[in-house]
Amino acid sequence: MTWLAVVMDVAALLLFAWFLRTLVRRPPAAVPGADSGRSTAPLLIAVSLILLSIPVLAQP
Repeated sequence: MTWLAVVMDVAALLLFAWFLRTLVRRPPAAVPGADSGRSTAPLLIAVSLILLSIPVLAQP
């Protein structure tokens, strides 16, 4: 099951990189909610994947 946790962590790192690229290319809008959460969605998914991979790593 370690391979599954590693795949989840790699996917999380890719999503985090996508989030950073989005912030660099298009800074947050002056009006809150103008991007409909498109800039924060990859970050939230990445954090979720990392949190889900912790119990998977703890299994024997």
